[in-house]
Amino acid sequence: MAAEQETEFDAVPEEETGAEAVTSMEIPEERTALDDFMEKWEQELAEKRAVEESKRQEAVAAAAKALDEHKKQADIARQKRYETNRNSEQVKLEQLESEGTGNPWDRVVGLIDVTSQDSSVANTSRMKSVIIQVKNKPLEGTRALEAAA
Repeated sequence: MAAEQETEFDAVPEEETGAEAVTSMEIPEERTALDDFMEKWEQELAEKRAVEESKRQEAVAAAAKALDEHKKQADIARQKRYETNRNSEQVKLEQLESEGTGNPWDRVVGLIDVTSQDSSVANTSRMKSVIIQVKNKPLEGTRALEAAA
């Protein structure tokens, strides 16, 4: 029942109390040195961000250009290497065809360097002499002679 009772304040309309007038009235904000500093600082940060972003864009563009140049150079080098390999393979195939089906030891002797006198390499003179001997006198011929004797 106490809630139903009106007080002297309830009878007065709100417009007359001035509560609405106080809330709608704008209170001027006072600018302090801190507010000025913060505003200036935010502007400086925005400028720095813009400069940083422009430098980043320049770096990205330079990197993309360098990557494209690198890819072009790699493609050119790869094409040269392919061409060199094709040519050397063609020469090798022609050489193998020209050798024919003669003595296979001729090809073996052709593959080794019989003139090398490099002292840092192990002594292979005996191996070279055996290969040359077999080339000049094939095993099939010597075996046939031994079997006939």
